[in-house]
Amino acid sequence: MQSGLPDALVFVDHTLRGRTDGQGVFSVQLEAKSHQVRVEKPGFQTPAEQQIDIASGSSGRLTFKLDPVLPEVKSEKARSREATKSVAPSSQEVPKLPQAPSPGTTLDTEAQDWERASAAADPAQIEEYLKKYSSGSHKSEAESRLQDLVWGQVNRNDTTALQGYLNRFPKGQHSDEASAQIEALLWSKLDKKDRQALQGFLVEYPNSAHRNEAQSILYQLDRQRSEERQDIQAALDKFNAAFERQQPRELKDIWPGATSKYLEQLHPPAGYKVIFTLQPSGYPAISGDTAQVPCDLKTETTEPGGQIKTNRKAVVVRLRKTGNRWLIIDPFAP
Repeated sequence: MQSGLPDALVFVDHTLRGRTDGQGVFSVQLEAKSHQVRVEKPGFQTPAEQQIDIASGSSGRLTFKLDPVLPEVKSEKARSREATKSVAPSSQEVPKLPQAPSPGTTLDTEAQDWERASAAADPAQIEEYLKKYSSGSHKSEAESRLQDLVWGQVNRNDTTALQGYLNRFPKGQHSDEASAQIEALLWSKLDKKDRQALQGFLVEYPNSAHRNEAQSILYQLDRQRSEERQDIQAALDKFNAAFERQQPRELKDIWPGATSKYLEQLHPPAGYKVIFTLQPSGYPAISGDTAQVPCDLKTETTEPGGQIKTNRKAVVVRLRKTGNRWLIIDPFAP
């Protein structure tokens, strides 16, 4: 900025930033945006003011012209009247114009410190500036610069590093980007076959870009689970039918590991009949190609003469999926 007058006061956005030098020149680094610049000096007419729009990485030059205040020309009659007029003493003080700091004061030191810090790529130097000038004229620029530098050092493939940035700058200018990256990383690592994990993801990120995809996968998993539950129930029904009809071959078909102890129950002594019945008491716990089903096991023994003895106990039926069928591994696990 150039006014042609030394020691003129320079205001930027209504804040005093310094004085022009002996050649009437003043330089300052400003944030990339629109600014109001005003130059004034005692003894000169109305302060000169201009607006400047600064783009990122650019520089600009402003020239101001200040005209001196001319002495008022009065008539001879007016001068005679003022000469004879008695002036009463006044206790009112004449307001003083704000005095800008002289070269070498805090304002100049801060400008020099900011020039060094803003040119550095080390966040520590910005932090040092903010610590030293907590209410400095470049505080806003420094905070923005600090966020940019810290963000530039964050590993975008590390959720811990990304979360660390969010913890430090929860409302920072890169917080949305950090949150979106964390979400993307978690989704990429999520086990899409784990229903609980998918539901947890939707609770954590209800507005996720992957919401529709997650819901579609859950629907397919529920549908698949429903079909598997039906297939598991069919296996239990075949087990029950084998005993009801006293068919060893049917029992071996659905329970390949059936031992002679249970196969012989299908050929009891004359007058006897033993029937095992499995009734689910809860939902199957399915994990890959294995499943466990809590059941009530009912044992009904018919003795000669028609007397029936009944026994019940809780068991866990273990199954394995082979091809498209569920087969029983152990129907009587405790």
